[in-house]
Amino acid sequence: MASLARHLILRGIVFPHIRNRIRCFPHIVNLACKSVISTVTNIDYAADDAPEFSPQHSDQDPIASIRAIVRAIRQSSLRQQFFAEILETLKEKNLQLLRDVVTRWSSTFLMIERATLLRNAIDHFLSSNKFPELRHLCLENSDWDLINMYKKILEVPHAFQQKLSGEATPTLSGAIPCFEAVVS
Repeated sequence: MASLARHLILRGIVFPHIRNRIRCFPHIVNLACKSVISTVTNIDYAADDAPEFSPQHSDQDPIASIRAIVRAIRQSSLRQQFFAEILETLKEKNLQLLRDVVTRWSSTFLMIERATLLRNAIDHFLSSNKFPELRHLCLENSDWDLINMYKKILEVPHAFQQKLSGEATPTLSGAIPCFEAVVS
C-alpha cells in the first residue's frame, strides 16, 4: 500500500496508505456471483442441514431442483449404484453428481455443469420405476433451458476465479485483463 501511495502521489493523488487496503478481487467476484445466484435460487438449500426441497413448477427454481436431485441420488448407495449403472448403459463416463456448498467458490457452477453433462442419465434415473418416490424431481425442457442459461452466466466469473486463484499471489497485471474480460 505504501508503494501504491508513492506512485499515486507522483500523479498528484492523495492516498493515505495506512487507512486503505486492496480487497481480494476474486473474492469480490465470488460475492457478486453469490448475490446473483441468491436472486435466482434459495441458496439456503445448499447447506448440509437444509430441509429437503420439494419443487413445484410455479417455483421456477431449477437450481434448487438440481440440488435436490443431487442430494437424493448421493444420499443412498443403492441410488448411486443405480445411477452408475445408467451411466454405463448410456456409455457415459462414470462421474458423480457434484453438490454445491455455500463456502466453496464456483461450486454452484460446477454442480450445474456436471448436471448438464449428465442430463441424459438424470432423466433416465428419475423416469425409471426403481425409485418412484423421486419422480417429482423430474425436470422439464424449460427447466433445463434455464439451467443452461445460468451455466453460461456463471462460466465467465468461474473462469476469472480459476485464472486468478491459480496463482499464489494474484498480480494486478493479471487482474486488470480479467476484470476487463468480466466487464465485456
